[in-house]
Amino acid sequence: MSRHVTILALLGALLVTLHPSAMWAQATRQIAFASPRPHFVAASALDRPVEVRKAAALNRRVSLDLVGVPVATAIEELSRQADLQISYSSAALPKGKLVTIRAQDIAVATGLTEMLLAAELDVVVDRGGQLALVPCRHTLMLAEAQDTGAIVGRVTDKATGNPIAGATVVVEGTRKSSTTEGDGRFRIGGLEGGTYTVRARYIGYSPLAATVTVSASGDVEAAFALEKSVQALDELVTVTPGGMQTELRALPSPMTVITGDEIARRNPLALADVVQQEIPGASAAYSAALPRFTNFSVRGGSSIGASSAMKIFIDGIESANYIFDAVDPESISRIEVIRGPQASTVYGPDAAGGVVQIFTKRGDANSNRARTSLRAEAGLVQTPYEGFGSVVRQQYGASVDGGANGVVSYSLGATYTRTPDFVPNGELSRQETGSLFGALRYSGSQFSIDLHGRYLPGEYGIVNNPLLAETGVPFQSKPNLIRQQVHNETYGIRLEASPLGWWRTSLTVGIDRSGNPARQLGARRTTPDDTLLTVFDIQQRKAWLSVNTSLMKDFSRSLGASVAAGIDYANTALRSSFTAQALNTEGDIQTEPPGGISESRLGLENTGYFSQAELRWRDMLYLSAGVRADQNSNFGRDFGTAVSPRVGVALTQALGEATVKLRVAYGRSTRAPLPLQASGGAFPFNITLPNLLLEPERQSGWDGGIDLDLGGNALIGITLYTQRATNLIATVLVGDTPLPTDQYRNVGAISNRGFELEGRVEVTPWLRARAQYAYTRSRITELGEASGGGLRVGDAPPGLPAHTAGGTVDGSLWNGGTVSGGVTFVGSSRNFDVLAFNSCLGATGPCQPAFEDYVVRYPGFAHFNLSVTQQLLEHLDAMIHVDNAFNNLTYDGSLTNGVPQFGRVTTVGARARW
Repeated sequence: MSRHVTILALLGALLVTLHPSAMWAQATRQIAFASPRPHFVAASALDRPVEVRKAAALNRRVSLDLVGVPVATAIEELSRQADLQISYSSAALPKGKLVTIRAQDIAVATGLTEMLLAAELDVVVDRGGQLALVPCRHTLMLAEAQDTGAIVGRVTDKATGNPIAGATVVVEGTRKSSTTEGDGRFRIGGLEGGTYTVRARYIGYSPLAATVTVSASGDVEAAFALEKSVQALDELVTVTPGGMQTELRALPSPMTVITGDEIARRNPLALADVVQQEIPGASAAYSAALPRFTNFSVRGGSSIGASSAMKIFIDGIESANYIFDAVDPESISRIEVIRGPQASTVYGPDAAGGVVQIFTKRGDANSNRARTSLRAEAGLVQTPYEGFGSVVRQQYGASVDGGANGVVSYSLGATYTRTPDFVPNGELSRQETGSLFGALRYSGSQFSIDLHGRYLPGEYGIVNNPLLAETGVPFQSKPNLIRQQVHNETYGIRLEASPLGWWRTSLTVGIDRSGNPARQLGARRTTPDDTLLTVFDIQQRKAWLSVNTSLMKDFSRSLGASVAAGIDYANTALRSSFTAQALNTEGDIQTEPPGGISESRLGLENTGYFSQAELRWRDMLYLSAGVRADQNSNFGRDFGTAVSPRVGVALTQALGEATVKLRVAYGRSTRAPLPLQASGGAFPFNITLPNLLLEPERQSGWDGGIDLDLGGNALIGITLYTQRATNLIATVLVGDTPLPTDQYRNVGAISNRGFELEGRVEVTPWLRARAQYAYTRSRITELGEASGGGLRVGDAPPGLPAHTAGGTVDGSLWNGGTVSGGVTFVGSSRNFDVLAFNSCLGATGPCQPAFEDYVVRYPGFAHFNLSVTQQLLEHLDAMIHVDNAFNNLTYDGSLTNGVPQFGRVTTVGARARW
C-alpha cells in the first residue's frame, strides 16, 4: 500500500509542476517584482501588481519573428497579432534599443517583458484590457539595486539561435552566479561598479567568457552564443530512464554510443549484428533461424538457470522480453550501452549484465520541411544446403521525418523483408518481417511531450539444422512444419517539465508486448502413429510507469552538483499454453486424450526507488554515488527489499588539445527470479516445484579505466573489471516419479574478470574508423546441487567466448560515393554438441561416457561486411551490401550446431530521397 501512496504523491508533485497556473505564478513573480523587467500594474492602483495569469489581455498568444527591429516596431507587431491597443509616448521608449525575438505561441506578457527589458517602463492594465506604457514608479525590491549594478543577458545555441535553459552563468572572482530560465535569460545583481569576467557554461557545450563593466545602479547586458563542444568526452549521454543527460567525462563507468548514421552505413541484417560488431565483449549472435534474437550479454555470465541477457529499454520503456525483442534498425536514432552491474542502481533489477538503451528517430525540429525516403533492395542468401544454395531476399522501406518552428518534430516509417524457404526436406523456413514505427515530439521552453510507437509483426518457421535428420533419431527425421506468428510492439508517452532552468521532472508511461503463437500445419509422421499436432502460444506484456526528477546547480565556477531521484513501477503478465496432442490447430483446440493442454498465467510486479548524486569540481573531478531499493513480487517471502548501491570517481585533465580521463566505479545489482522459477508448474515431460524462498541473483564488482580524447578527433578507452555473480538460480533434481521433478534454487556462482579496449577516430573529415576488443575470463565457481546442462565447476558458462573483437571503417572516398567495411570476430567457446548427442541416440555415431562429455569447444570465426552507396542523381542513390563476405559457415558456439545457417548475403538496391 505504501508504495502506491508514494507513486501517487510523486505524480501529484509532477502535475503541480506541469499545471499552467504554477508556471504562470512563477512568471508573475518574475515579471511583477524583478528588475530590470517591466512591472504589470493595475490602472486603478499603480502600486498594485497585476496577477498576470488572471489578466486575459496579457495571456493572449502571439508568434514573433523579429530580428534587430526598433522597440516601437516590435510593439506594433505584437499589438497587431494580439488585437490589442497599447498606448505609449515615443519619447519614453529607449533610444537605439533593437529587439530580437524569435518565438512561437508565447503570451503577450512574455513578449512585452522581452521588448521592455531595462527600459524602466511599467505596463498599466485597465479593466477593459487596454494597455499603456508609463515611466516606472516602483521602488526596486532588491536591496542591492540602490547602489549596485547587475549583469543581465541571454544564453543561446550558436547554431540554432534557440535559448538554452539551465545554463550556468558565473561572475569570476565573486560568489555571484545565476541559472538561465526557459527563455535563456539570466540576471546577476548586487555587483559593485567595476570590470568583471563572466563565464557561461552548459553540458555538451564549450564554455564562453566575456568581460563587462558594471556601473552602480545600472544594468549591463552580456549575451552568450555557445557552440557544441568538439571534445568527444563532452558528448551528452542519457543516465536515467527519465532522460536525464550528462557528459561522458562525468561517467565513472564506460559507455558505448552507436549513432543512427553508423547503423545506416552498416545496413545490418539485424540489430544483433550491430551490437556484436561495436560493443566490447558482446555476445549477440544472429541466427538464420532466430532473426529476432536480442540475447545480448557482456562481461561473461551472470546467470546459470536463465539467460545473462542485458536489460533493454526502448525510448525509456522497459522491454517485456529481453531475449526476443526485435527492433528495426531503420527506426534507430541512437544506441547507448552501459556495461557492468553499476547500471542496476538506476535501471533496476535484471540490469546485472548492463543496459542497452535504444532511442528511435524523432526528426529535426529545425528543418521546417518534410524529408521523404523510399528504398527497395533484392539479393541472394547463400546456404550450405543442396537445392537452396542461393535464395532471393527482398527488402523495402519508406520513411518521412521533419519538424516545424524549432519546437515540433516527427518521424514515421515502415519496412518489409522477405526470405523464402532456405532449408531442405520440406521444412517451412520462409521468413517475413514487417515494421511500422513513428514518433511525435513537441518541445517548448518549459514543457515537452513525446509520443512514440512501434509494431513489428513477423512469420517464421521453427527449423532445425537439416543434418539432424541424418542422425537416425525418429523425432528428427521429418520437418517440424511449425509456423510462428510473432509480434513485438512498444507504445509510450513522456511528459517533461522544466519550470526552472535547473530543475527538470518527467513522467513516462508505456507498454511493451511480445507474442509467439505457433501451430503445426500438418502431421509429421515420424512414426505411423505420429498424427497429433503441436500448438503453443507465449504472450508477454509489461506496463511501465516512471517518474524522475533532477536538479542541477553550479555554486561557483569551481563547484557544482546534480541530484536525480525517481520511482518506477513495472507490471509484467505472462500467459502461455502448450500441447503436442492437438487434433486441430484452428478455433477450439481439441486434444487426444482430452485435457492435454498445459496452461499458465503468471504475473510479476516490481517497484523501484532510486536516488543518485554527482559532485563536480572545476570540470575535472566528478564524485558520484547512488542507491536503489526494489520490491518484487517474485522475491522470496522472507527476502524483503533488494538494495543496489554504486559509487564512482572520474578525474579529467587537459593535456594541450587532448584530455585524459581516469575512472573507477563499484556497483551491486540484482536479477529477479523468473515467474516460472518461483511458481513452478506441471508440464508434459516434467514437474517443477514452487520455491517460495527463492532469492534474486546478485552481481557486484569493480571496473576502472582510462579514456584519452585527442581533441575530438579520436577517443580511446581501456577498462579492467572484476565481478562476481552469486546466488545464481539453477534446477535441482528432487525426484523422478511419476515424472522427473525439479525445483529452482539459489546454488551457483560465477567469477568474471577481463579487460576491454575500444576506440574511434576521425582520420580525415571524410574517413572514420572505430574498433573494439575484449578478453573475458568467466568461470563457474559454485554449482551446489544443480543438475543437468553438462555444467562443472571451473568451466566457462556455455556459449561465452573469451575473445571478441570488431571494427568498422567508413568514408566518402570519391565524389558522391560512400563505403563502409567491417569485421566481427568471435573467439572459441564451449557448448553442447547437438549433432553428436543425437547421433548417439540414433546409433549413427559414437556415444560418450557421460553427458558432460558432449560439451565441446566450437572454433572461433570472423565475418566481414561491406556496403557501398553511390549517388546517381540529385535524389537517387544506388547501393550494394555484402554480409559474411567470405561465406564463413562456422557454427556459432553461443547457438550450437542445432540451428541452420546463412552464408553470404548480397543485396543491391536503390534509395530515392527528397
